[in-house]
Amino acid sequence: MTRSGGAGRAKPPAARAKPPKTKTNEGRWTDEEHRKFLEAYEAMVAVDPARRRWPNVAAAVGTRSTTQCRSHAQKYFNVRKSNVRASKPKTPRARTPSTLALRRGRQNSR
Repeated sequence: MTRSGGAGRAKPPAARAKPPKTKTNEGRWTDEEHRKFLEAYEAMVAVDPARRRWPNVAAAVGTRSTTQCRSHAQKYFNVRKSNVRASKPKTPRARTPSTLALRRGRQNSR
């Protein structure tokens, strides 16, 4: 028995035409890419701080996609924030008898 294509399965809908792919890098960002990213990000924030225009940043970098630029920004600013937190000196805690007893493993008597 051969399939004639008449009755039976329907053909899948035609796929939407995708735009031509541009060359994007993968992996670690080069120093040049990062410099271009920072310049484009500063220009983007100067125009409208409340709105992020990642396609413009990606176009300025030239070798990274919009998604890669968003991800790079997220990671870059999270690392910067954690470095700022780590560089702040910690304030010493007050040493009261109850906190000293807890540090030694004794229960606080009431």
